[in-house]
Amino acid sequence: MGQNFLTDRNILRKITDSAKIEENDAIVEIGPGLGFLTWYLLDKNTRVYAFEKDKRLYKHLNSFYSSNPNFTLIEGDFLKMNLDEILKNEKSFKVVSNLPYNITSPAFEKLLKNNKLQSMTVTIQKEVADRIVSPPACKSYSSFTIFCGFYSEPKILFNITPGSFYPPPSVNSSVIQLVSHKKPLEGLKEKIFFDIVKAVFTNRRKTLRNNFKKLTQLGLTDEKLDEIFKQSGIKDSERGENLSINQFKKIAEIVFENSKLS
Repeated sequence: MGQNFLTDRNILRKITDSAKIEENDAIVEIGPGLGFLTWYLLDKNTRVYAFEKDKRLYKHLNSFYSSNPNFTLIEGDFLKMNLDEILKNEKSFKVVSNLPYNITSPAFEKLLKNNKLQSMTVTIQKEVADRIVSPPACKSYSSFTIFCGFYSEPKILFNITPGSFYPPPSVNSSVIQLVSHKKPLEGLKEKIFFDIVKAVFTNRRKTLRNNFKKLTQLGLTDEKLDEIFKQSGIKDSERGENLSINQFKKIAEIVFENSKLS
């Protein structure tokens, strides 16, 4: 299935040490492959829930680790799994994984929204990691950047060269850590926040005022828009791609108070 297996023992040890794993932690590993990282995780006396889609690798992992009572192997597509049901006996969990690069975005969306998640320490494509930690007004700053920052505190821990994998991939990789934090907004305010973000990044070159006019469900008249920009201290001629997450949060709260949904 085109896998690239991380085989460098020093890097594997560095990942598990960076994840700040404690004894008896519940760990989710997505795409364990041949089980190299799995070995280091189990060595920390953790409970590992490993999700493997490839039938051949599932068979290998099952034969190698099935005798370990702390190892649970789930066959199938992680994105289609009911994670809450599988982890129903766990109060919280951490993700430590060399994540399959082709499912990075949907996996992050599924995981970061889960209230039991403590942190994610994952290997992903360097280009994607750079996008996640990108500051405003950069080409790489995106709605995905804001999504990750809304639910967590992300930081790149270190980079990995292709030579640490077999076979070597054609891209560079990074280990990124995202520590969950309390959501800054709840309910309708959260929905408005992401409605604004979606509108802004669908039309990056348009001004905030023009993008807000497209949010017809909020019932924002010109007078209300004037008041929103006055209260926020943000110019209506500003482009949304220049706003920080805190500025998006501030303006979403003010929009909520001035919308027909409040």
